[in-house]
Amino acid sequence: MNKVWVLIPAFNEESGLKNIIPKIKEEGCKVLVIDDGSSDNTYSAAVQLKADVVLRNVSNLGKGACLIKGFEYLLSSSVECEYIIIMDADGQHNPLDIGKFVEKLKQGYYLVIGNRLSNSKEMPFIRLVVNKVMSWVIFLRTGKFIPDTQCGFKGLKLDVVRDIRFSSRRFEIDSEIIIKSLKKGFKAGVVDIESIYRKETSAIRPFKDTLRFLRFIIAVK
Repeated sequence: MNKVWVLIPAFNEESGLKNIIPKIKEEGCKVLVIDDGSSDNTYSAAVQLKADVVLRNVSNLGKGACLIKGFEYLLSSSVECEYIIIMDADGQHNPLDIGKFVEKLKQGYYLVIGNRLSNSKEMPFIRLVVNKVMSWVIFLRTGKFIPDTQCGFKGLKLDVVRDIRFSSRRFEIDSEIIIKSLKKGFKAGVVDIESIYRKETSAIRPFKDTLRFLRFIIAVK
């Protein structure tokens, strides 16, 4: 899978990267880490763990800004890339699921979204509610129901980021990728994934961020 690049936005995730980068490398994928202005040793940890490319933001710009920076690198550099797998850095995603995304992309899908809701017993209740609301709102905008629109584990063909200009700087990027890809006519699919929940505190603020997400989804073209 040497044309598969795993793109990881990381903010203060030194320990999380230690859990996932070696496993991703075992899957035969290339690793691109964007250190989003971390105050810990995220950058040096990514380098020591032999991520193929490590880029750094001087200050914390947000998840969307990191993904856009990663997309631009993969488009403009001379690296061989056909598929991009987006993963969170906190260890919630199982690298063994990467193959599910690649297989689906090879079947002709251009965007594949992970689905944590097939086994959501451990998902915090407020996250579950927010996710369901967001999924229905995106369905109303696009006509396609994606069960877990806020899942950060996604797969895209490089064609998607070549043809679509993304602009979200923060967590809205997950919704923007789905809405713009569907509106562009790219075929989207879903794969069930495992989620590993620990006692970490989510960076998403359920009520404030949900309102911001809803305003964004309504406005996005």
